Amino acid sequence: ERSEGLLSMPALQSEAVRGTQVLLLCGAGGRELLTQTLGDRGAELHRIEVYARRPRPPSVLTAAGLPQHPVAAVLIASGEGGAVFADHWLALDGPLDIPVVVPSQRVSDRMAARGFQRILCAEGASDAALIAALARISRLDD
Repeated sequence: ERSEGLLSMPALQSEAVRGTQVLLLCGAGGRELLTQTLGDRGAELHRIEVYARRPRPPSVLTAAGLPQHPVAAVLIASGEGGAVFADHWLALDGPLDIPVVVPSQRVSDRMAARGFQRILCAEGASDAALIAALARISRLDD
């Protein structure tokens, strides 16, 4: 995950951030991991929500012909994206045995909790890692 990667950087360890002021620009309703961890490490954190994620209505999936057409796999790039997709897919009674590629164990757990059965966790959230996991799904299905 991106937050975990940032928090592992030497510049964001306790000895580096203790007593410093940090401005975190983020989305409304986003994860609290950076806020919590940097605060625990002694930074004076100022969090400003500068954007809001707004899911599109389920009709965007039906306009694309989903779930009536076979879906080879679904690629989820974030926890929020996974939640929105799952809500829409479930509202359309889409099958839960479609392959779903996710960027982390956290997102995998969220998708499993919604009933998805074929979840493959990529080795990170980068485009290359997600595409590599997607390629593994196609090899598993052969």
